[in-house]
Amino acid sequence: VATIFFDDEATLLRVHTWLGKYGTLLIFLHPIFITIGFGESWLYSLIPNISSSYEFNVTLGRIAIYGLLIVWVSSAILRSRMSYRVWRYLHYLSYAIIPFALLHIPVGSIYAESAPARLYFWMVAIGFMIFLLLKLRDILMIDRTKYMVENLRQVSEHVYFIEMTPSNPNDYCTPQLGQYVYARLGFLSESHPFSVALYNSKTHKLSLAVKVYGRFTRAFAALKTGDFVWLTSPTGVFMRQLDAVNARPAPVFIAGGIGIVPFIGRIMNRSGPDAQLIYANQAPMNAVFEHQLASALGDRMISVYSRSTEQENTAEHGHVTAAVIARHVKNVTQHEYYMCGPAPMMSFVAGQLHELGVEQSQIHQEDFTF
Repeated sequence: VATIFFDDEATLLRVHTWLGKYGTLLIFLHPIFITIGFGESWLYSLIPNISSSYEFNVTLGRIAIYGLLIVWVSSAILRSRMSYRVWRYLHYLSYAIIPFALLHIPVGSIYAESAPARLYFWMVAIGFMIFLLLKLRDILMIDRTKYMVENLRQVSEHVYFIEMTPSNPNDYCTPQLGQYVYARLGFLSESHPFSVALYNSKTHKLSLAVKVYGRFTRAFAALKTGDFVWLTSPTGVFMRQLDAVNARPAPVFIAGGIGIVPFIGRIMNRSGPDAQLIYANQAPMNAVFEHQLASALGDRMISVYSRSTEQENTAEHGHVTAAVIARHVKNVTQHEYYMCGPAPMMSFVAGQLHELGVEQSQIHQEDFTF
């Protein structure tokens, strides 16, 4: 819902993650204070009780606490040990938690006696209803643009390139450099984000590169010509400042694996000042559009292979270290650096750039995981 109003979803997610992990702890103080204030046993807020209308309403709050505990534990403690899909479905409990929490409130004495408390209650309730209506737009795909698959081909191991055209010539997306869209394959489909690889502003055709990771991406890679995909409006601010930065030399792109996708359009269309690319992969067979990118960039492209034993004249072997960067990038501290790839890789490369004297303000990152 927030992307209706803001393009910088990454910052919103960081705030949401922090509030969800630490702010939720403040909510858990409520049943503790109630237990102390009413002189009840420590199990009072956890054991259901419907012996009276008052206790029935309190139990609605207890149910909300059960759900919140599940969401918080799975997100703040167990997230790294859970699959994304299991975590996401548990997270959907959030939609049930708020109604249960609201329904247990009106019988309380504070609500009955305090006008500000009643105002707060109705602000939250109305805000939640507005949120559900906005969310309904996405569920019913009212806010999505329908595209038809024109061509799908495998471009490297596990990576497929999908070219699409608007189903309605008058209804299309207009992605900017480095933006991404959320794609669905139907009403019952999940929604996953993919960076836009190529976009034609005249025909409004766009292309996505999809790496097969799991069930959804396998279904995406199995699409055929004539199938339909529903896309959200483009979002993201990763490379927005690229054209605004004119004082420094040409930008340096650093990509890891499928993290090359946000840079493909900028390189292949040769738009803007000449860029330099450091492209890291395990081996040549994993590199997406390596030959086309090399043709467009010439000696401004440096391939780095972490596991390959093949001898390439222009390739580096190992990782994107400070030595590799210094060897190929002149005037290291004068460039803007744009990175996309696995989070551990970007963290490592950012540290290497810092060692070379590059300021944090010159480093721009886009994490393609979600």
